[in-house]
Amino acid sequence: MEESKKYKCAKCGYTYDPEIGDPKHGIEPGTPFENLPEDWKCPRCRKPKDQFVEKEEKKEPNFMEEKAMILEAMKKAGEPLNAGKIVEMTGLDRKVVDKAMNAMKKDGSIVSPIRCKWEPAEK
Repeated sequence: MEESKKYKCAKCGYTYDPEIGDPKHGIEPGTPFENLPEDWKCPRCRKPKDQFVEKEEKKEPNFMEEKAMILEAMKKAGEPLNAGKIVEMTGLDRKVVDKAMNAMKKDGSIVSPIRCKWEPAEK
């Protein structure tokens, strides 16, 4: 089955998951939100279907991908960078950049030629 989008009740936070459906109310697993009957209501607070908003799925961080993005930004800059500049260039969260850079410092993939600025160990 193609992955269907999940929808969240704006009032109580209940999430409708198409993979689960709402069997208690006659909605079979595999029923996309768009195919729910117009009179379907939130099983928790009874708000109507139009009170639901599409739930954004957060992508699980891929540590190797993040490290590659950071190294690519450093190479592209052509000069040592601090974490703040890397955040600007990559769009990654600051905590993610800090965690990845700490791991890269430990494994020797980045070096610091200037205090608080880093560059790839191999250019």
